[in-house]
Amino acid sequence: MPNVLVVHTSVRASSVPELIALAKANPGQLNYAASLGTSLHVAGELFKSMAGVDIVTVFYKSGGLAATDLEAGRVQMAFSAVTTAMSLVEGGRLRALAITSAKRSPALPALPAMSEFLPGYELTGWLGILAPAGMPSAIVARLNSEIVKAVRMRDVQERLQSRGAEPVSSTPEEFSGFIKSEVAKMAQLLSRAGIRPK
Repeated sequence: MPNVLVVHTSVRASSVPELIALAKANPGQLNYAASLGTSLHVAGELFKSMAGVDIVTVFYKSGGLAATDLEAGRVQMAFSAVTTAMSLVEGGRLRALAITSAKRSPALPALPAMSEFLPGYELTGWLGILAPAGMPSAIVARLNSEIVKAVRMRDVQERLQSRGAEPVSSTPEEFSGFIKSEVAKMAQLLSRAGIRPK
């Protein structure tokens, strides 16, 4: 599940390159809304790091409070969930600049991927189903089989895609490998962005 970079309509930038140029010309003058430690926070810090810009992070206790302040123009930008962002964009209250996946989303094909401007930029959220360690392999295989069938159902696929998600199914071994690679990738991203646990 990718996020979307959105800006308030008062921001004089209609693209990621324009936003970067604006931020570089006005260091410390732009700000973005985030909830501490979330993918939205990491997305912003990664953007700042890769673009080499000084943008102030404004922390909120919830995404709802951040969206309210962004919509009102009290903060200039945010990385937001697709469904939240696009309802505000369609209402003319925000402008979408890019999606945080490595490539464009089938749900929003006209919206560029951030990696088109910052090569290597990618930050998406994901959900999976886990079971206790030591569960018998026969039960794991059966659960996996049933979950894969459910994820491949047309109505499930359509529902997930309507929310900007890309439905993926895998074997338990593939998912285990994916988790390990994601942990390593996030550790590297957090280090690069200067985010440390408190």
